[in-house]
Amino acid sequence: MSKPSGMITCMTCGHVNRAGIIFCEKCGASLESISISYQTTGLPPDIIDKIQAVDNESDTVKVGELGNDDRGSISLFHSGMTLVLEIDGIPQVVRVQPQEGHEYTIGRHDPEGGFMPEIDLLPFGGYRMGISRRHAAITLSGKRLSIRDLGSSNGTSLNGNKLDKHEAHQMRDGDRLRMGNLTFTVRFIP
Repeated sequence: MSKPSGMITCMTCGHVNRAGIIFCEKCGASLESISISYQTTGLPPDIIDKIQAVDNESDTVKVGELGNDDRGSISLFHSGMTLVLEIDGIPQVVRVQPQEGHEYTIGRHDPEGGFMPEIDLLPFGGYRMGISRRHAAITLSGKRLSIRDLGSSNGTSLNGNKLDKHEAHQMRDGDRLRMGNLTFTVRFIP
């Protein structure tokens, strides 16, 4: 039986780990020395034409036109909006009203070190779910809301793509965000 693409087998215990994990989920051994190769395919020319035709100043991209679904995806975060992070499997949500230029640290409370992030995931099982004390940060610049990984142990992914440490990536309404073993749906609420 072959393992799915991107999965990493631990050299210590043989456990097959999900893509993007840097420590074995079973024994905790480092997986960083293992190299992975991914195969990608290009987009069909008709989809590329539709993407290039989208007006860059518009605050919506019609995802349905690209063949994914029928709802628009808001890419601009307007004044007065609320950022809502819906955590998979948990009825409570995280609500933030980002202010221009302020960085909101996502992580977990560290009572011994005296650190309290603006968005504390400890009540949602943050320690058990692999959330670092200073895991990621959200910043609002103009009308663009971005996220960057702060060098976390278990990484941050946006729509299935692992983020490079300390590199900002724009978030949009409906995006899927993963930090450690917690997965969120991003919502921009007017």
